[in-house]
Amino acid sequence: MVLWWKEHVPALRKSDRGTGGPMEKDNLILKAPAKVNLVLRVLGQRADGYHDLETWMQKLSLHDTISLRFLTRSGIRLTCSDPSLPVDSKNLLWKAAATFLARSRVLEGRGVEMHLEKVIPVAAGLGGGSSDAGTLLAGLNVFTGNELPEAELLSLASSLGADVPFFAVSATSVLATGIGERMRSVKPLSGYTFLLVNPGFEVSTAKIFANFALTTGKKNSKVVGLLDLSPEKLHPAGLENDLESVTVDLYPVVAEIKKDLLQLGAEGALMSGSGPTVFGLYRNTSSRCRDISLTRAEVRKFSDGEVFVEVKENVRGADVFVVQPTCSPVNDHLMELVLMVDALRRASARRITAVLPYYGYARQDRKVAPRVPISAKVVAEMLMAVGVRRVLSMDLHAGQIQGFFNIPVDHLYAAPVLLRYISGRFENPIMVSPDAGGVERTRAFAKRLNCGLAIIDKRRDRPNESEAMHVIGDVKGKTAILLDDMVDTAGTLCNGAETLLSNGAKEVHACCTHPVLSGPAVERVEKSVIQSLVVTNSIPLRNDAKNCGKIKVLSVSQLLAEAIHRIHNEDSVSSLFV
Repeated sequence: MVLWWKEHVPALRKSDRGTGGPMEKDNLILKAPAKVNLVLRVLGQRADGYHDLETWMQKLSLHDTISLRFLTRSGIRLTCSDPSLPVDSKNLLWKAAATFLARSRVLEGRGVEMHLEKVIPVAAGLGGGSSDAGTLLAGLNVFTGNELPEAELLSLASSLGADVPFFAVSATSVLATGIGERMRSVKPLSGYTFLLVNPGFEVSTAKIFANFALTTGKKNSKVVGLLDLSPEKLHPAGLENDLESVTVDLYPVVAEIKKDLLQLGAEGALMSGSGPTVFGLYRNTSSRCRDISLTRAEVRKFSDGEVFVEVKENVRGADVFVVQPTCSPVNDHLMELVLMVDALRRASARRITAVLPYYGYARQDRKVAPRVPISAKVVAEMLMAVGVRRVLSMDLHAGQIQGFFNIPVDHLYAAPVLLRYISGRFENPIMVSPDAGGVERTRAFAKRLNCGLAIIDKRRDRPNESEAMHVIGDVKGKTAILLDDMVDTAGTLCNGAETLLSNGAKEVHACCTHPVLSGPAVERVEKSVIQSLVVTNSIPLRNDAKNCGKIKVLSVSQLLAEAIHRIHNEDSVSSLFV
């Protein structure tokens, strides 16, 4: 699910007290803020493996919350709201606590019990892990009466990693060099609204820096003096990030988001850190971004696996759009959706629209054997029963699923996004349908691209397994582009690609709207003859897919946003159905 975060930074006030929280005798609550990099220059790699940077960083109000209780015995216990994060020495917050306790005399012989309420997306370029660690160091130091001098505290922070020193000081905005250990506090960039967009997947910082070194050849550090630069000379048009182009090469969706923000009226837009989060700067608070906000809500699980949902804002009389692709884990996401809709209906929302970029159970749209359900119909009945009054979806596996609903259904297609990517990119292309069922879709693409059409005759022996047999059409010497609505186990695509090459195709690429990528799909794509697999962000990629160099992600956010805008204003949506 895409995260939108809107933050207004008012004109500067005289006081700036930084980040803190309430303290009691044996308890501490800290707010660990996110950050954005307004400028990020990579100077080269250091002997210790880190990279020397020059950067302008600014904290935001978006934050994680650290609840800490001191123990009378030594030891560290950590729990986290995000079950995917480690809660031992692999967690930077845990390391920060261990590092401070080992140095502190005031807390000698005592331990800590911590709970991390994670809100900042992980591996998103917003400094979440570094912020947790730096904020904890600063909080513990205040609790012990500033036991450690600032220089020693910053030294501890630097030992934990890049950017940690920034979060260990109270300054809201700094110019920094090295890995952030050399800083100068500056006035924050004020008078702007920050609009952050995260595409919903994680990016490995190590991978980005490794690719940066390969593409630029920068190996030796050379400081060029950002600390001497007056921030008044920096403005939205001058935002820069050396890592952005490298990240865009691996994840094209980043460029799409940046383009979307600029089209929404941003004076400047930039990827933060190593990405993939992109922020836009809006000086005019009456711009369109003011109308975009994410309603605060809590979705979590009880220890027995039950889902709990709570809407934390007043939605009485509101036109509410719930965005939830019902992808893996399908049942969890479906239950979250229906409970959220029920909560909104009971809170007197005027109208509830379910925005389903990917419709789970769509392939079970008819009876294929005696005594089996039509699961796609069951899902439709569930949504209507809990209070959904309109559905917005994209590239349904079967268009007739719209008829399962007794309410309006707006069925969008990712074709404009995919066509824009394909057009002019490939030499002598030919569109290929991997089976007979996708011929109509593929023919439409071929017509708009003014290129040829081919079809693969496929025989399926068992569910989720397929065997490509032969090609209908001439692909010899051409760039074949396989097109499908989704890629699940990737058997169809990979077998089809082999068949196309054996029939004389010069090279093979693939385009799919929904990257289900279950089971051995990613491994198959990696080992296949497919040059690239282009998908959309209708489904968040799993970790191995994010690290696959062949998979490129395009954004459908603008298409969905335009549809939502038109539905809310009761305008026609039909022009988007192409």
